[in-house]
Amino acid sequence: MELGKLSKLFFSVIGGMSVLSGIVALILINIAVLTGINVIMGDLYFSLMWMAFMLGIIAVFPKSSRSFGVRGLSLGIYLFVFISVTFIVGWWIYPFP
Repeated sequence: MELGKLSKLFFSVIGGMSVLSGIVALILINIAVLTGINVIMGDLYFSLMWMAFMLGIIAVFPKSSRSFGVRGLSLGIYLFVFISVTFIVGWWIYPFP
């Protein structure tokens, strides 16, 4: 394989991993919201959120994986905004436990 093809494949895999980790994080948050089990909202969710965000930033730069990178980056940003808004609204409704 040429180095150019290998580079395109590498960045496409990174972009695909960012999208996949964002989708898995969305699945975990949907399971947690629907079932009421907050055990899932541990380190795994936040690591998947940051992985989607960081790998999306890496995959945005090459033109061959830009669409994957933008999707992974947008999933990471959406997850961060969702958790922030959920925390702020929850703290606003019931500020002192």
